[in-house]
Amino acid sequence: MMKKVLIGLLVFGACLQLLAQEANLLTNASFEETVERKIDRWRMELFADWNLYLNSGAEKCHIDIGQEAFAGKQSLRLHTIGDSGFCSANYAKKFPVSQGQEVTASVQVKGSGTGYIRVYFYDADGKRLKEYEMHGHKAGSDWQPIVMKFAVPAGVAALEYSLQTLRDNADVLFDDAKFLIATGDTLENAFLRVKINPRIGGGIDSFVSKKNNFEFTTPVSLGKNGGMMNIVLPEKRLPGLVGEIPFSRISTAGGKNVYSAKLDRGEYDGLHIQRSYYLVPDAAVVKVAVRLTNEGTKTLKISHRIQNRISSDNGVYSWPTPDWVTIFRQDGAPLNGLNNIVQDLFRAGWQARFYEKLGMSLVFEYDVSNVRRMYTFVGMAPTASSMEWYCREIALVPTESKEYTATIRLLDEQTQFYADPYGQKQNFEAIEPIEMPTPPAESPLPPQFKDYFIFSAGTGNLFQPEIGGYFTNVGTMKVYKNIQPRLIRELVNGYFNTIYPFRIFLEQYLLSQKTPEDGYLIGDLARKYDVRLIPSTIFMVRKDLDVDKYMQEEWPKKRVFVENQEFQNFLKQYDDRIQCVFTADEILPQNADVMLRMHQELKKYMPEHVIPIPYLNSSSTDLIPYVPVFIGDWYPIKRANSSGRNPWCVYPEFQRVVKLAGSKPVWFMPQGFGTYENYAFPTSGEIRLMLHLAVAAGVRGIAWHGFPNGHWPWMMNYNMYPYSHLGGGGQHAPSWDGVRDAGRTFATVGPLLSNGTVAPLPDNASISCGEYKSPNGYYQGSAVKLFAQRLPAGMLFLAVNQNPYGVEKATIYLPGNVFDLTALASAKNKIELTLASGDAAYFVCDASEEELQAVFQSRFRAEAARYVLLADRAKGAGIPTADLEALRKMPPAKALESLFAEFAKLEAAIQASPLGKTLAEMQEIRSALDEIDFRLGVARKLVVTADMEKNTKRYARWVPHQDAKYEAIRNRLARAFGEFYRITDLIDTGTFTPELAAAVTALVPQAREAAQEAHAWLDNHPDKAMIDDPYEGNANR
Repeated sequence: MMKKVLIGLLVFGACLQLLAQEANLLTNASFEETVERKIDRWRMELFADWNLYLNSGAEKCHIDIGQEAFAGKQSLRLHTIGDSGFCSANYAKKFPVSQGQEVTASVQVKGSGTGYIRVYFYDADGKRLKEYEMHGHKAGSDWQPIVMKFAVPAGVAALEYSLQTLRDNADVLFDDAKFLIATGDTLENAFLRVKINPRIGGGIDSFVSKKNNFEFTTPVSLGKNGGMMNIVLPEKRLPGLVGEIPFSRISTAGGKNVYSAKLDRGEYDGLHIQRSYYLVPDAAVVKVAVRLTNEGTKTLKISHRIQNRISSDNGVYSWPTPDWVTIFRQDGAPLNGLNNIVQDLFRAGWQARFYEKLGMSLVFEYDVSNVRRMYTFVGMAPTASSMEWYCREIALVPTESKEYTATIRLLDEQTQFYADPYGQKQNFEAIEPIEMPTPPAESPLPPQFKDYFIFSAGTGNLFQPEIGGYFTNVGTMKVYKNIQPRLIRELVNGYFNTIYPFRIFLEQYLLSQKTPEDGYLIGDLARKYDVRLIPSTIFMVRKDLDVDKYMQEEWPKKRVFVENQEFQNFLKQYDDRIQCVFTADEILPQNADVMLRMHQELKKYMPEHVIPIPYLNSSSTDLIPYVPVFIGDWYPIKRANSSGRNPWCVYPEFQRVVKLAGSKPVWFMPQGFGTYENYAFPTSGEIRLMLHLAVAAGVRGIAWHGFPNGHWPWMMNYNMYPYSHLGGGGQHAPSWDGVRDAGRTFATVGPLLSNGTVAPLPDNASISCGEYKSPNGYYQGSAVKLFAQRLPAGMLFLAVNQNPYGVEKATIYLPGNVFDLTALASAKNKIELTLASGDAAYFVCDASEEELQAVFQSRFRAEAARYVLLADRAKGAGIPTADLEALRKMPPAKALESLFAEFAKLEAAIQASPLGKTLAEMQEIRSALDEIDFRLGVARKLVVTADMEKNTKRYARWVPHQDAKYEAIRNRLARAFGEFYRITDLIDTGTFTPELAAAVTALVPQAREAAQEAHAWLDNHPDKAMIDDPYEGNANR
C-alpha cells in the first residue's frame, strides 16, 4: 500500500514571497520624476524613463500629470478624445528574455473608460513582431489593479512595456506600474536550456544542449523514473518520499530558482527540503544546492542518494579512483549482464559521461566528503542510464541544517573520456563487459584454515647496505639474508602469525638462505616461531585476458618460479608451514578465465593442501565464486584534498562483501602505507578502528599491504611508499602501536572470529555511551558501538570505540556467563569500559570449554613465539630460560598463565644483568633513529632536491645533497643505522659480549647527536613549511 505524504506548502505565502524577492524592472514606476514638457508632433516628453506617444495626434489625445496618486504624490494621465483616439506611455528600455520565462505586468488604474497594459514582442534582430500580449480593465472611482501574466513564447528575444488608452473617451490615471520577469521553471543561456519540474520532485526534467538540440535526460512522471538531481529518500526506496511530491518555487532572485517542500508525516516528519538551481550566464554549467533542515521535534536520521537519468548514446563513462581513472566504454554492443558499476573508494567527487558523436562530456561534480558511494546503471539505448551518488548518513537534531552542493557541467569539443587535471596524469583502467565463465565446484578449505585467523604481512625488499648492518655494498642477497630474519622477528613480536616472504620464488634467494643442514633459513624461522608462510608473487596481471595467449607467452616465464629445484625442495621440507600461495594483485572479473587456468597449472607444482589465492579490490565481488578465499583491499585513509579520512566506511564495505560471500571466508587487506598525494597515513587509532570494524563485519583474516617498506625515501630513489608502519629494516612509524595492539587482540580472539557468524544484537545485550562526531563529519553517532557474532556454542561481543583520535567510555550489559577476552578472566554482566582511540574490547558469553581452550591456545602460540625472541637474547648473556615444551604439555589456560610468569621472570633477570643496560641503550638508540627516519621521510622535499632527483638513477642511493652540512649529517645517520642493525642482529641471535656492550654505549651519543643535528637542520630550514604531515594534524595515539 502506498503511503500518503502530506506536504505543508503555504502556497499563498510563497507567492507573496516570490513577488517580494523579484525586483520590479521599471524605474519611475509611480511617475514622480518629471522632465521638461516637450511635444514633437506625436512624441512627447514629460516623465523620466518613459516615452509618451500621441498616436492619434494632439487633437484626439492628451497626456498629463495626474493629480491623484495610488503611490507617491502624482500619477500618469492618458486621455483619448472621442471614439478613435489612441495614446500610450512606453517604458524607455526593452528587456531581453528567453523562452519559458514567466512575465507579470501590472498597474493601478482609476478614472473613466478602459486602461490597458500591452507588452510588445521583439525578435533577436530587434524587429517588433506582430504578436503581443494585452489586457485591459475598466477604470472606476477607486484604484483597481490590472494584472497580466504570460510565459515568453518561442522566438521572442525582448519585451517592451506599454500603458495605453484606446477610444471610448477614456480618461484614465495610471500609477504604481510593475514589470516582473521570472525565469519560470526554465533556465536558459546561449549553451543550455534546463527545465525544472516542481510538480514532481523538484528535479531537472530537461537538459538540452542548444548547440545540437540534444536532450541528455528523460522527463519524470508519476510512476516513471527520469530527470536529473532527483533526491531518493530513503536511499533504498525509489522514487522515495521526495521523488513524487510537489515543490513550490519561492524565489528567482539573482537568476537562481529556489524551490521548497516539507514532509510533515512519518519517519521524516518536519524535514524541510530547499533546492536551488543557477545557470551560469556565460557557460554550460548548472550549479545546484540542496538544503535539508529539521523543522520537527525529533532527531532525523537521513540516508539519501542523488539520481541522474541520462542518455545511453554511445560513449565512455569515467570515474576517479585513487590509483587510476576507471572507464567503461559503451559502444552499443550487448552488455552481457553488466548493467551496474559501483565505486566505493574514489579520489575525488565527480562522475562523467563522454558522448562520442556529440564530442561532449556531461560531468557531475560534488563535495566528495558528503558521498560514500558512486553508482552507475548502464542502459542500452533508447533506455536511459543512471549516474548516482549515495550521500553519507547524517543525523539532524531539531533546527539543524545540512547543505549539499553539486555542479552539472557540459564540456564541448571533447575527443575522449573526461578526467580531471589530476586524473589526466594517471593511467586508466577499463571495465570490460564479459560473460563470466562457469565457476569451479566448491571444495572445503584445507585443514590449515580451520580455527586459524590470519594476521599477516610481507618481509619487504629494501637492499641498502646499512639496513643489512653493512657499510659497503655487499650484494642484494647478502643484505636480504640479514634483514628478512630481522623483519620476521619484528612481525612475530607484533603478534603476526603468517608471513609472505619476499622473493621466495627466486632460486638465487633460496640459495642465499641455505643452512649447513641443507635447510632454508626462512623455513627454519617459520618453524622456530610457529608461524606460517605464504609464497607470493605476480603470476598474472590485468592485461592477461586471453587464455591461449597467456599460456603461450606468459606462463612459460612464470612457471620458472615454481619449477626450479630450490623452490621445490623448500616446499617439500616446509610443507607444514605453507598456508597458501598468493598469485595476483587486483585483477578484475574479465581476468577470471586466465586466473582459473593459471591456478590449474600452478597446483601441479604445489602440495595438495596449498591453494592459490589472488588478492583483489574489495569491489571485485564478481570473482567470489572463482576463489577459495576472497581477499579484498580497501584503503580509505585519504588526504583531505582527496576524499578524506574515513575509517568508519570499512564496516559497511565489508558487511556488504561478507554478505555476498556467504559461507566463503573474506579477508581484509588494510592500508599499511601513505603517499605524498592521494593517500594519507593511518594513525594508530584509525588502524585499530578499521581492523575491529572489519572483524565486526565478519572478516576472518587480515593480510596487510604496504609494509615492511621497500623504500628508504631519504636515502634512495625508489617509487614505493614514502610512509609505512614498518620500515624496510624494521623501523617503527609512530602508528606502529596500532598494528601491534590489534595483532595482540587477534592472537587471543582469532579462533572465535574464524568460527563466528555476524548476528544481530540480542535483546538482553545493550550499551550505554555518549555521542561522537568526527571532525570531518564522516561519522556521527554512538561513541562506542556493540557488535555480536554467533559461535557454535557461545556468543561473541565486541565493543568498538568509534573515535579514532581519543578515549571513550561506555557501559555494556551482557547476558549469561561473561568472559573478558582482554583480561582473560570472568567478568560481570555489567561492564564499565574505557577504550583507547579506535580500540575494542571483546567478550564471549556462555562459551563452551572447547572455545575457551582455543582462545588460550592461540594466545599461548603468539606469546611463546615472542618468548623465544627474548630467550635468544638472554642466552647470549648466559641467562637461563624456560622449557617451553614443558609448558605446552599443560592445559592451555595453565600454560598461558605459566608463560606470563616466565616472561616476567626472564624480563626481571635481563633487567638485572648487563644485557638489561645494553637493551635499554638499544631502545634509546632505536627511538632516536625511528623518529628521525620518519621525519626525514616527511621532509623529503627538503632532503631530496630537484637536482638530486634528476641525477640519481632509479633504485640507486641519492647523490650528495647540495648542502654539505646536511650531507654530513645524512652520512653520520646512515652509519648509525648500519651499526645499530649490525648490533641488533647479533644480540637478537644470541651474541652478547663486553665488546658489544661497549659498542652500544658508544653508539648512544653518536646516534642521538646525529638525530638532533638532523632535527635542527629541518627546524631551521627556510622552507620547513614544505614538510609534510601525513597524519594531517590528527592525534596519533
